[in-house]
Amino acid sequence: EKKGLKIEDKYIISKLNSLIKEVEVLNYQFRFFEANKKIIDFIVEEVSRFYIKLIRDRVWITYEGKDKKAAFFTLNYLAKNLLILLAPMMPFLAEYYYQKLKFVKNLESVHLEEYPKAKKGLIKEELEKSVEYAKEIAESILQARNNAKIKVRQPLLEAIIVPKNEEILIAEKSKRIISNLTNVKKIRFEKSFEANENYEKVETENFIVYLNKTITKKLKEEGMLREIIRGIQDARKRENLEVFEKVKIIVYSENEEVKRLVEKNKEIIEKETNSILEFSQTQKIKLDVDFADIFVEIVK
Repeated sequence: EKKGLKIEDKYIISKLNSLIKEVEVLNYQFRFFEANKKIIDFIVEEVSRFYIKLIRDRVWITYEGKDKKAAFFTLNYLAKNLLILLAPMMPFLAEYYYQKLKFVKNLESVHLEEYPKAKKGLIKEELEKSVEYAKEIAESILQARNNAKIKVRQPLLEAIIVPKNEEILIAEKSKRIISNLTNVKKIRFEKSFEANENYEKVETENFIVYLNKTITKKLKEEGMLREIIRGIQDARKRENLEVFEKVKIIVYSENEEVKRLVEKNKEIIEKETNSILEFSQTQKIKLDVDFADIFVEIVK
C-alpha cells in the first residue's frame, strides 16, 4: 500500500477491490449484466459523485500539497483497473482510453492485460463502514442546509451529531470527509444536545443532526469570496480558456464591501483562478452572484 494516502484514497481503493471481488463471483456465475451494472454504478456513484468531489482541490493545477501525488496515484490505480474491468463489455471505449491515458507499464492493448483480482489486504471493511455512515450524515447536513435555505458554498461553523446507536460512532474517524462534503468547519459527536433557534434539526433512524445556522462576518466574507472565485472560473470556461492558461482579469464593483474583500484576498483569487487581478472599471461580464453587482473582463 502506498504511503501518504488519505482516508478517501484508502476508502476508494478498498471499494474498488470489493467491487473486483463481487464482479469475479458474478462473472463466474455467468451473471454478466449484473457485473457490468455494478461496475457502472461504482464509476458514477463512488468515483464521480464522491471521490472526485473530495479530491478536486488536491489535483488543482496550483495546489502544491504533499497529498497531491497520492491523489494522482489513486486516480491512476482506479482508471487502469476500471478500464480492464470494462474491456469485455466496452472493448473499443476501454481500448481508446487505455491508449490515451498512457499508464506506466502499458501493454500493447488493454485486452492483453490480466483481468484484475481482488487484493484482500487492500479491503478495509471497517473503513468502508465508517465512510458510508459519514456519507449518510453529510446527506442529512445538506438537507438541514436546504431546509434553512443556506447555500453549500456558504461555510458554516459546526454541526453536532447525536447517534442513536453505538455503531454510528465509527463515522467519527471520517469527520474530515463530512466536513469537506458539507462545507461545515467543525463536526462534533455528542451523546445529547440541547439546541436553540440557531440550530436546524434533521432526524434519521440512526442519528440526529443539529446544524448551526449562525453566519458570522468572517463566515459571510468567506462565502462571498467563494462565490467570486466560482464566478470568475465560470467566466474563464465561457471564454474557452484552458486551466493552465494564465490571463489578466479586471474586476469591478461599486459595492465597497466587495472592493475591500477583493483587495484583501487578491493573492488567493489569483491563485485559485490562475490569473493576474486588477481592480478597475468594466462591465463586460456580470458574475452570477446574489449579494452585489460584480463585473469582470478577461484580457488574453
